[in-house]
Amino acid sequence: MMSLLDVALAHAQSAAKNPAAQDCVHVSLQGEVVEGKSWSASLGEGWVLQVIPVSGPVSGPVSGNAISDGKVFRGWDLAVNRVGAETYPDALLLATPPYGSLNAREIATTYGMRAQDAIAWEPRHFRFLTMQEDLTRACELHAQVMSIGQRSDAERNKASAQLLALLGSARQGSGQLHVEDAHIVPGIADPPLFAQAWTQHLHNVPHSNEQNAVASARGQLRWMRFAIDLWLPGSWKMPSQLRGVRAKCAE
Repeated sequence: MMSLLDVALAHAQSAAKNPAAQDCVHVSLQGEVVEGKSWSASLGEGWVLQVIPVSGPVSGPVSGNAISDGKVFRGWDLAVNRVGAETYPDALLLATPPYGSLNAREIATTYGMRAQDAIAWEPRHFRFLTMQEDLTRACELHAQVMSIGQRSDAERNKASAQLLALLGSARQGSGQLHVEDAHIVPGIADPPLFAQAWTQHLHNVPHSNEQNAVASARGQLRWMRFAIDLWLPGSWKMPSQLRGVRAKCAE
């Protein structure tokens, strides 16, 4: 059975070898979100890019100081959905492994991340499916891959291989997000080991710490301004409000 890391590596390798991914249209977007609010931009061809607020219970112990902050995570997820129809998993999640663990689409205090760790992971790279039929099939295969305890390892392994093949051949877009400014309440727990390299670069990310806020382990993401670069397939039919330039696709 492929591990989640194997899935991510194999997908990256297959995408890099895709000869169709050499002709793109580059688009730049900017936006901002406040805690609990969303942002979206129409991409054309029936797709919308979203920054969606997320929150939920923290599973497992809080790392470091183990100081309780209500035992919830907060922040935002990046998503690409059909206009008027939000699905899970969405077209960005499916094309941006790993699944079921820390993922570049999450700008949130998930998996032990503190608010300062979330903005220090920079830039964030992602991919997304751009065909409805690919989204439908990838959703089916993702459900089989993630059905631990309900399907045999052989069945899940077969679904993993089929999903990888789909991701390697599907028409996709790619992007990256830069944090241009943020207001945060820093978390006072120790950073998780995987985030320590990012926190060393926190001083390069424009941000301010909110004063007189109640201290907590993970802190809070209160506001964020961001820039997103997208590389859409060269044949993409863009809406009138978007301006793009021909460019080599990002790897």
